[in-house]
Order: sequence, then structure tokens, then C-alpha cells
Amino acid sequence: MAVTDQKILILDDNADYVDMLRELLSDNFNCETCTSANEAITKILADASYRLVISDYAMPEMSGSDFLRQLRAKGNMVPLIFLTGELNLELALNALRMGAIDLIEKPISPEELEKVISRALYIDKRRQAYYSAVAQGKPIEPDKILGLLFVNMAADGTKKKAG
Repeated sequence: MAVTDQKILILDDNADYVDMLRELLSDNFNCETCTSANEAITKILADASYRLVISDYAMPEMSGSDFLRQLRAKGNMVPLIFLTGELNLELALNALRMGAIDLIEKPISPEELEKVISRALYIDKRRQAYYSAVAQGKPIEPDKILGLLFVNMAADGTKKKAG
């Protein structure tokens, strides 16, 4: 069953790799690809329907951190998963501090990639529901995975407004 409303952009400077990922994910997601970070930024900023970006971290045109920094500087908060051939602690911490949902080492199995994507989409869905509830003044109903996090965020926000 195709989940065509789940639009994903895949970015990697290796055209064969993005084609392979698109083929792998196309049964469940509406995938588009780019081999240029600048092209990806243009596409993402022009089309708000992207639910997720999967990006290589080490690209010749610009690093993954520069790519993510440019997106965030332009106000785009699309969830992003980094892929890298050389995973290390400093890289992982930097990516997560910048707001990446995940950083995974290549190669990754199709099953594991599907799990990571599902988790990222779930987290983003819950994030959107949280902000929508807050904006509408509705009570926030925590779930098993993210509920406590959102309740704590709401409490922190309330304390800051009161103070």
C-alpha cells in the first residue's frame, strides 16, 4: 500500500545511491531526489508538503550541517535524517544538537531504514499535534512515547510566560 501523502526528499551527491533509496522506499512513500544541496534547499523552500528529508552528511558542495543550518535559518523545520559513511560521536552530537531527528551509518538495511523513517514521521506528527493543541489552548494528551516530553515542554513554557 503506497502512502503517497508522505512526501520524502532524498539528498545525496551519489546519483546511484539516491536512485536506490527512491526505489527502495517508493512502495510506501512519495520520494523525490536531489544530488545537490542547493537544489534540495530550493525544492524544500518552494514546496511545504515534504514530510521528511533524508540527507547525506558528507557532500562536496556543502556539509550536512551547513545544509541543515541554511534550512533552519530560512525558517524551515522539516524533519531531517542524516546518513553518513563515517559515524562518530562528535558528528552525531553535532547533528542532533542542530535538530536532526536521527543520524545513521551507511549501509543501512531496508527494514532499519523503514523503522527510522516511521519513527521520524511519528515524532513530527506528535510535534505538530502538540503545537496545534498549545495554539488552540487545548489540553495535551500524552502518549506512551512522547507524552512526558510534551507535558514537560508545556510546563516549561507556562513557567516562562508566568515569570
